[in-house]
Amino acid sequence: AEISKRSWFVYARFKAFFSSVYWKIFTMKKRSERCSYLLVCSVFFLVINAALGTETDNNWLVIDGQSDVCWQRDVEIRGNVSLSASCIAQGGVHIRESNVHLNCNGGEINLDDKVRTGIEIDSGGKVVENISIRNCIIRNSKFQGIYIGWLAPDRSKARALTKDQLYKFTPHNILIENVNILTPGSSGVYIDDFSSNVNLVNIEVSDARAMAIYFEHSSRDNVLKNSRIYRNGKGFKREAVSIDSSSNNVILNNEFLGNSFGAIFVYRNCSEHYQRSPDQVVRWMSSDGNSISGNHISGSRNAIWLASRQSMPLQNAECGNGYYAEGKYTEDSAKHNVVSDNKIYDSEFGVLVEDDFNFVKNNEFYDIGDTAIRVGTPIRNRYLNKPVIGIVVTGNVQDGNPVDAIFKWGSFRD
Repeated sequence: AEISKRSWFVYARFKAFFSSVYWKIFTMKKRSERCSYLLVCSVFFLVINAALGTETDNNWLVIDGQSDVCWQRDVEIRGNVSLSASCIAQGGVHIRESNVHLNCNGGEINLDDKVRTGIEIDSGGKVVENISIRNCIIRNSKFQGIYIGWLAPDRSKARALTKDQLYKFTPHNILIENVNILTPGSSGVYIDDFSSNVNLVNIEVSDARAMAIYFEHSSRDNVLKNSRIYRNGKGFKREAVSIDSSSNNVILNNEFLGNSFGAIFVYRNCSEHYQRSPDQVVRWMSSDGNSISGNHISGSRNAIWLASRQSMPLQNAECGNGYYAEGKYTEDSAKHNVVSDNKIYDSEFGVLVEDDFNFVKNNEFYDIGDTAIRVGTPIRNRYLNKPVIGIVVTGNVQDGNPVDAIFKWGSFRD
């Protein structure tokens, strides 16, 4: 069975506890006493181990290097595997090692809202790289269409390893190409913490209840290009693409249609519920250096928003990054991002900028309800006397005419 982050944490704690107990047992002087304690602890440990399961103790069918296959339960694939074009597979796919390549040939993985994830790439704390997923239809996953990461508690990983080690032991060099993800229960593609060099090329995500694409904290150097992102976020009132404490990502030449609550939001999570949750870590990475270019965006209230949580009241989020302004607000961070050559239609706000040193250039705006480009952040300026500074705005056009940004709340251009 899949082992959850919480179960992994509990399991690790039990293993550490019983390791120390075993050491004490073997240092006992009386042999009879030692044997009794050893028997009791061994039985108890086996019960815990069986209850929680491990990554190598599961009921997955292993498919290793086979062609024209079809499956009706969860599978682990290895090597080069191809799905039959006529197949409607019923189980999820698990990938746990490097150099795995799945070609669905247009075949479908339909999970009927019963299986958590369509395709799960989980490194398990070892090097997993050079993965490709091509030509798949993934329909009706209970949660994510595709998950990429290391399913272990973030805080436990951060305590055990350096950042460089975390990047090494979390999946990287991943290609997802020509894949359609339809009606996932939460997100379409979830790129978890420290995942890097994930390339999403010519994919389609539609009708996800939450985000279409989520870039989790400390991920970097990922690409979404030549893709179609439709009607996402309505169930949770979320944006289509979340870049959350993630840097140097590229969002290029995509079409966003009918993602009503927002298309692309760039921000740093405030380390929500840090004290209460053993899984949470402090978000150390600013969402910097992201490029959002050549996209067509239509039908979003806020098309592109840099530092989208700068003015959001977060008093109920238990932010680990600290508060100001009567304990309601926390500083967001999204700098040195480039928003260029996008065409934005039928939105209330085109581009919102609430942090410093960002670039907004050569964008086209049509049928904007309120403001094409707005620069400034009211709460931070009022309480911390920190207006938005260092913004470059140039070459933008609204309905065929040059348009400048509206600078508010003390903000000013570079």
